[in-house]
Amino acid sequence: MVMVNRILNIVIFIAAIVSLLYAFLLFDRRTELRERGEKLADTMADVVKDLDLNSNTAYQKEINRDQFTTADGESKPGGKLGWAFFHEAFDPTTKTFPKFDSLMQDVKKQSADIREQRDILANSIAEHANLFNQPGTEATAYQGIDTYDDAKKALFENLEKVRKRDEAIASKIEETAKKIGHPVNKETLMDTENYDEPLISFGFQVNKLKEQAVNYGDTLAQAVAKIDAHEFEANVEMIRDENAYVAELTAILNDFANINENLRDYEKYKVEFLETKDTLERTIEALESANENLATMENKLANLEADYANLNQKYQKMIGSTAKAQTSALKKLAGKVIDVNYDWNYVVINLGTKDNLPEELEMIVAREQEYICKVLITKVYREYAVAEILPKFKKGNVIEGDRVIF
Repeated sequence: MVMVNRILNIVIFIAAIVSLLYAFLLFDRRTELRERGEKLADTMADVVKDLDLNSNTAYQKEINRDQFTTADGESKPGGKLGWAFFHEAFDPTTKTFPKFDSLMQDVKKQSADIREQRDILANSIAEHANLFNQPGTEATAYQGIDTYDDAKKALFENLEKVRKRDEAIASKIEETAKKIGHPVNKETLMDTENYDEPLISFGFQVNKLKEQAVNYGDTLAQAVAKIDAHEFEANVEMIRDENAYVAELTAILNDFANINENLRDYEKYKVEFLETKDTLERTIEALESANENLATMENKLANLEADYANLNQKYQKMIGSTAKAQTSALKKLAGKVIDVNYDWNYVVINLGTKDNLPEELEMIVAREQEYICKVLITKVYREYAVAEILPKFKKGNVIEGDRVIF
């Protein structure tokens, strides 16, 4: 029995030593866990503080590492994230930590609010980026940490392009306004609060100039239409065309120069007319004087008419025999094409004055028994003649060596 007690005491002693060892290890682990919890609490408090900066919320006041007051009015360190508050928040009836859980919900709520704010800002930036002609930029580009810088850089670059474009437009409007005699200040156009009034005024002046230009064009067209004594080269419809009016204005200037020249000629002809009128009056006087001898002249005219009748009869006989001889000679005309020029539509044949070939004679071009076309003799030289190809009677292409017959 003594032996059993001794063994039992030894076992109990060993168990006590083991329990003491485990208690020490558990205390050490508890210390580590508590330190870890405190670091997490410090980190969470710092995060809440950073997120709360300039956000105008009350999260930082509740979630901090300062003193907190217990239900009994006792002030304890560590704040509401500390171990003391966590222990104080325990509800033994439900075995839960409702106050601490509520505090964690506030932390989550702050994160959700910040995320929602971030998403709203990102969507707003993306919408404004599209308004400034930067399509394809999604809100996620401004939400992502790894894509935000590139998206922001692209947006700023595009906004700089828009600014330069606006400056270029304002400069061009200022330059144009100065040319049309209604100056507009560039700085005023770039002023986002006061640009509309000078811009509207500029647009009004441009519309007024356009209306004046249309009226000028219509007036010129009407003037050209009314001056029907001159055949204008200008097309009155093209005068109203803003893309073609320059050429037509040049044509009108040329036409007016011709009209001016005609007016000079008119003055010259007017003087000549007056001189001719004076000559005519003197001629009438001489004619009246000559009428006195009209009776004598009429007798002579009767005799001359009789002589003319006899001579005409002889002439007609002579003409008849000459025409027969000429027709007979022409029927014998036959030659060849010695040159062809299709660019100018003529041929050269080997007949000329030596062959009694007359001008304005139509001849036939043939190749063996095939009819090719008709040509009109336009110029006759001694050894050759030039003839125009008549398109109306053309059945084929003339080549050198083709026969030419009457």
